[in-house]
Amino acid sequence: MLKEQANTLEYVSVQLQKANSMLTLLSDYFMSDDPRGISLEVRYQTYSDLTAAIHDVIVSQSFPKGLYRRYSQANLQNKRQTAGNGGVDIMAAKRGQGEGTITYVEAKKLYCGRLTIGYDDHGKQKRKAFYGKTKREVQEKMAAAKLELYQGTYIEPSKITVGEWMDEWYETYRKRYVRKTTSSLSLTAIKQIEPILGKIKLKDLRRDTVQKFINNMNDNDFSATYIKTVVGVLRLALEQALKNGMIPQNVASKLKTPEYQRKEKVILTPEEQKSFIKAAQSNKYGDLILLLLATGIRIGEAKALTWNDIDFEVGTLKINKGLIDIKLEGEIIREIGSTKTKSSNREIPLLPSVLKMLQIKKEHDPPNDMNLLFGGFKNGYMSSSRPRRIIKQILEEAKIDKRLTPHSLRHTFATRGLEKGIELKVMQELLGHSSIKMTADIYAHLDFSAKHATAGAMSWIGETSLAQGNEEVINEAPNN
Repeated sequence: MLKEQANTLEYVSVQLQKANSMLTLLSDYFMSDDPRGISLEVRYQTYSDLTAAIHDVIVSQSFPKGLYRRYSQANLQNKRQTAGNGGVDIMAAKRGQGEGTITYVEAKKLYCGRLTIGYDDHGKQKRKAFYGKTKREVQEKMAAAKLELYQGTYIEPSKITVGEWMDEWYETYRKRYVRKTTSSLSLTAIKQIEPILGKIKLKDLRRDTVQKFINNMNDNDFSATYIKTVVGVLRLALEQALKNGMIPQNVASKLKTPEYQRKEKVILTPEEQKSFIKAAQSNKYGDLILLLLATGIRIGEAKALTWNDIDFEVGTLKINKGLIDIKLEGEIIREIGSTKTKSSNREIPLLPSVLKMLQIKKEHDPPNDMNLLFGGFKNGYMSSSRPRRIIKQILEEAKIDKRLTPHSLRHTFATRGLEKGIELKVMQELLGHSSIKMTADIYAHLDFSAKHATAGAMSWIGETSLAQGNEEVINEAPNN
């Protein structure tokens, strides 16, 4: 490619962005009528070949005669640059013993070359070994290092450990830039990583070591979701280390992780839903459960609702925040935060029966300092365990032998709606999913054609939508 396109100095400068400082020395030579200039363009047909040639010219001072004629030794001296390694002039530096010689190391079955990368505080040369399966590979590694030394961009491999870097990454790049729940998950992942990988030097971490770490978690029955979370946090931290020039590659990428085992979602059948709603009337917090079932909102979104989020005239519910539980050093902290994603901010139309239920609730419930729909608890907010206990009580009252969570009611809402023919795009917006693909993937198991065929037999569900079916049943239940 270079042979065909390197007709102008402009193209060469694009190809050699890292070597712009060198092009000043080479420009006359490339553009001259000297036959050696032309042969240079023809001979070096790859970027690595040309880069290696430039290193020989600049660092080793092995100048082609055509170039040497055009620059006096004094002029070359003016063009030397000081590398970022303690003020060492790379071009003038004394070559180390055996520097440039590539030997085969029988014990490692690899070729090895050594390069002086700078000097320590006592003036002693600091040498680095470069290994490769072929001489060519070692030459390319050394050439790249020479270029970085010349430009002052070379970074000596850090002695920092994986554990030290994970802590630094969390404090500097993670903690203040993500939601607090995400930050908490990152801390949990770091605590999983550090006991196993923490003492390994960051530069020495290998892909096979990380893969064994993953396999060990899998063998110890950690869920696929948890494993992917841990590996994802490690990958992000190493990606930042790569950007910082601390490591040559991200060894947490392209790894094998266990596949998600999608569990069958537990939801209420139409008949169970009818009994469930009726049983909710006798529970003190039945209005919370009925709201979840009639709107499909997340439990965190419901617990964060204030009366200002309800427009009784228009009949809508505004979702723009959520209650989050953060576990920090063994203590649970509850606070209002942003919604799960940007698309989770939405307005949901409310059934007339639900509006009536909420109006009665507002009239009869004592006010609370935070103006919450479901407030008045110790520390202000409802705990994460209370909704599960409420649902368990309602299931026992309705004699339904199932284990349901607040999220099960969200799935029930979506399933009923899709069974009745609500468009997938509409359901995505109601649920606040980030994409229609997510909605489709979650409910891909539904056989809509079969469900439609039996929908007419469900007399308690309205003819046109889930909303009417829920409204009929909810109307039978007194509000509290």
